[in-house]
Amino acid sequence: MLLYHGTTAEFKEVDLSIDNSYNEFGKGFYLSTDYDVAKHKATYLMKSPATDIPRIMTFEVDLSGLKIQNFNGEYVNKEWLEIVYSKNTADYDIIWGKVVDELGINNEYLSKYILARRKNESDVETIGEDLIELLKKESEDQVCIKTELALKNLKLLDIKLL
Repeated sequence: MLLYHGTTAEFKEVDLSIDNSYNEFGKGFYLSTDYDVAKHKATYLMKSPATDIPRIMTFEVDLSGLKIQNFNGEYVNKEWLEIVYSKNTADYDIIWGKVVDELGINNEYLSKYILARRKNESDVETIGEDLIELLKKESEDQVCIKTELALKNLKLLDIKLL
C-alpha cells in the first residue's frame, strides 16, 4: 500500500517519540493514501516561503502481521469517536480513519462533542452522531503508524520537493 506524508521538515527516519498527541489518534506518524492530501498538508505547514520547503514523502507499507483498525468511509462510528476522545489506541499498530479538518465544521463538531462529553451534557450522543455523518461524507483519510512494529514495515520510496 502506498502512503504519502506532507511536511516541511527534512528527515529520512521516522521518530515515533515526537509529540503530536493533539492529532485524532494521538501520538504517531500520520500519512494519507491520497497524494493531494499530503500536498495540502505540506503547503499548509509552510511558515516562510524563503526557508520552508514543502515536500511529499512516498512510503510503502507492508500490512501483513499488523493489528489495523479501519475507520475509513462507512467505518466511521462510535468506536472511532471514543478513540478520538480518549486517545486510547494501544491495541493497534496502525489506525486508518478520517481527518477532522483543523479549520472547518468537522472540528467545530468535535470541539462541541468533547466539551459536551466533559460536562456530561444530554445532547452528547446527537453531536457525536452528527459529526460521524459529516465525516462519512466529506472528510479526507489518514493513516497513523502507532508502533515500532508498524514502522519496521514502512519503507521510504521517494522524497519530492514541491
